[in-house]
Amino acid sequence: MRFHNPLLPLLVLFAVLEELSKGTKKHLLLPQMQNLYLKLIHRISFYQQESSKLKRQIRDIQNLNRHILGESLSSLSLKELKNLESRLEKGLSRVRSRKHETLFADVEFMQKREVELQNHNNYLRAKIAEYERAQQQQPNMMQQGNVCETIASQQYDRNFFPVNLLDPNHQYSRQDHTALQLV
Repeated sequence: MRFHNPLLPLLVLFAVLEELSKGTKKHLLLPQMQNLYLKLIHRISFYQQESSKLKRQIRDIQNLNRHILGESLSSLSLKELKNLESRLEKGLSRVRSRKHETLFADVEFMQKREVELQNHNNYLRAKIAEYERAQQQQPNMMQQGNVCETIASQQYDRNFFPVNLLDPNHQYSRQDHTALQLV
């Protein structure tokens, strides 16, 4: 990735002024040009110093990152290694602490969710029990009702009249009769 250089316009202007000063002496330049020339030199010097500071900081951060990853440790002294170790232990302690906080928060959430599900389960069980009680309290029309209603509510083959629809407790006068099939 390439970064835009904010000094580019100043460098171009500096190069133009430098070309102007080659042919003439600096004291012959207009006073405004001399002032601008000095400001440009000062600004360029400032940005060069800032650039070198930032490059140094980037290099130091990259080295520290390599050290944290356990790379390039051979150049470190015993004191630097101990310092790195203590920093790593402190960082690891903070990571573990945060991990435990997250785990405890998750467990607490799951416990609340478990209570909610138990309450919902109890509610559903109560509804089922209520429905079953209501079913038991209603007179069962299928068992006590009319045989004709039973026959009408069920579909059968038109050519066959099933005997088992008749009341099983009823004693027939002629036990030798069986179901008839109409052909």
